[in-house]
Amino acid sequence: MQMLKDERVCSPEKNKSSPLDEILSNIGFGNYQVKAFIILGLILINDGAEALVLSFLSAILEREWGLNSEDNGLIVSGVWLGTLIGILLSGKLGDLYGRRLPLVYASLCLYVFGVLSAYAHDFTELLILRTLYGFFMGFQYPLTITYLAEISPVNVRGKILLLCCILWTVGELYTCFVAYFALDNIYSGNWRSMVFWVCQPSLIGWLGAQAYLVESPRFVIVTQKNVEEGIKILKRMAEENGRGDIIDNNAKIEIEEWSADDHSTDENNIGKVSTLFEPRYKKLTLLLWPIWFSLVIIYYGMLYVLPLILSALSREDSETDSSIGSVVIPVLIEIPSCVLGLSMIDREGLGRKNSMFLSFLISAVACLFALFSDYLIFWTTISRGLIYLALSVVYPFTVELYPTFIRATGLAYANGCGRIGGIVMPWVVMTLYELSPKLPFLGFSILSFAAAFLCYLIPFDTTNKELDFEMNYIV
Repeated sequence: MQMLKDERVCSPEKNKSSPLDEILSNIGFGNYQVKAFIILGLILINDGAEALVLSFLSAILEREWGLNSEDNGLIVSGVWLGTLIGILLSGKLGDLYGRRLPLVYASLCLYVFGVLSAYAHDFTELLILRTLYGFFMGFQYPLTITYLAEISPVNVRGKILLLCCILWTVGELYTCFVAYFALDNIYSGNWRSMVFWVCQPSLIGWLGAQAYLVESPRFVIVTQKNVEEGIKILKRMAEENGRGDIIDNNAKIEIEEWSADDHSTDENNIGKVSTLFEPRYKKLTLLLWPIWFSLVIIYYGMLYVLPLILSALSREDSETDSSIGSVVIPVLIEIPSCVLGLSMIDREGLGRKNSMFLSFLISAVACLFALFSDYLIFWTTISRGLIYLALSVVYPFTVELYPTFIRATGLAYANGCGRIGGIVMPWVVMTLYELSPKLPFLGFSILSFAAAFLCYLIPFDTTNKELDFEMNYIV
């Protein structure tokens, strides 16, 4: 298959390595990044966990509290609305005040409202508490991804950010593990116990972030122009990785000179949404936002509707599997999808852009088979695996497209468009579901084809490029 044309034209002079990127490459990926990945991973798994928590709650509360599809839709939309608001606020605050401190506060609040949700007495309380939970879940996500991107060397950055996405799978599997002991099946059991235990990893993540994480050195040097503090952080990272001798006085002088000469940061535009629509970024922004919108509807829509479809089909056919294991199978495909993504994301000819294009295209076909075939779980598993791969790749791609002074904002607003998809998802999915249980897969297929076309229109790739590099491209 002929791959998509890469229309990017780079200026060699402007694409030279910065001293900061060289130092991060010399520091390498070691103990500091591993600890940061584990700590932040304990927070990130809440995003993947929440999708299944909402799915199980919808089926259980329909019977236990007598909620109808509109009530369940309000809870799901409330979570995603809270997530959207949190995401949009986090970008601005992250670009203004840094990555670490907002992360620490958000992870603590995430845990508090997660626990309180387990003790909700009625529909209104649960709606409010899960909306607040969604707010802090959304607030921490762009900051976490941005932070990990800014402390990772260029040669492994794409893989590290893609591995972040396997934490969704960990969250989903952890939810299934908890549900196995707390629930009787996908529509009955002790949902309070499930909600309580699912949010416990965020407590450990908060303790680790509070005790261990320091601010992103790239943010300190590039945005705050505090070279002295940035050097101090880099030295700590080097010592943690056993490379304490690489940051000498010459390296410090190079960073100081580079920071003084770097005019890419406009202090008046730090964190400004309008910057995303400047001529250089406008086309990228307008292509990325609907891609994110489609991705979230498809990815979370499949998770949300599958237990409901299986429950409906089991009423028509008693042999239909409605156990928790039937939901686990499509989740497990995300592990080999991540392995596939790791082999594709840095490969010339595939990279970020083409990996997403192919994933959407094949997923669209698989959704059509799920609609018309009797092998629902099989084709759902294939489609979810490919959508998961696309969702994994779009994070590093988006992070790399925008410079440091609007990176968190760029990721936050793109992710925010995805969360708008999460808000409308239950209404779209349930409208199709009520017409016919498997009809949502027609909607997933149409969105996948549309997203593949948008990927085709993206004018360049960012594979193996450093952060904050300048690109000129043919539009």
